[in-house]
Amino acid sequence: PASPLAHSLQLGERGPLWDSASGKAILAGLCPPERDQCLKTLPRLAATAATDTSLERMRNELARTARRGVAVARDSVILGVTAFAAAVFDANARPVAALSIALQSARVTSSLEKRVVDALLPAAAEISRRLGYRGPLDVARQRPDALIADTSAAARRAPRGNPGREQAATGPGRAATARAK
Repeated sequence: PASPLAHSLQLGERGPLWDSASGKAILAGLCPPERDQCLKTLPRLAATAATDTSLERMRNELARTARRGVAVARDSVILGVTAFAAAVFDANARPVAALSIALQSARVTSSLEKRVVDALLPAAAEISRRLGYRGPLDVARQRPDALIADTSAAARRAPRGNPGREQAATGPGRAATARAK
C-alpha cells in the first residue's frame, strides 16, 4: 500500500484551509478581522476522527500560530501524519503561500519538531524576502522552542485534531508550497 506521505499537491492546487498546517499558516498570516471573516465562512468538515471543527478553538489556535510562526496539523488530515507549515508573505505583507513539511506522527519527537521548525522558519522568511516582503520576523520565530512546548503538550493528550485539509503534504523530509486562493 502507498504511504500517506507519498501524497503531494501541485503548486497552485486548492484544498480546504480548515485542518491543514498549510491552510492554518496562511489563515494565521491574515490580519485578525480578515482571519475571523474567513473562519466564519469556511466549511468545517472533519477529515478524520482527530479533526476538531470548533470555531472558538480554531480562533485560539490561529492566534497562537500567528505568534509562533508555525502551524501544526497532527492527524487531522491523514491519520498518522503530522504536518508543520510556515506562511510565505508577498511585498504587501499578505500570506500568499505556505511552506510545509509532513512526517509520520509516530516518528515526531520534540527534537525532530525543533529541527523542522528551525528549517521551516528561515526558509519561509527567505522566500518571503524574495517576494518583496520586508516586514519584521515575529518574536516566536526567533524562539522556536515556543512551538515545541505547545506541540509536545498536544501529543500527550488524546488526539483532538485541527480542522481543514492538508494543502502541501510531501514525502518524508521534503517541503512544498501551496498557494492561497
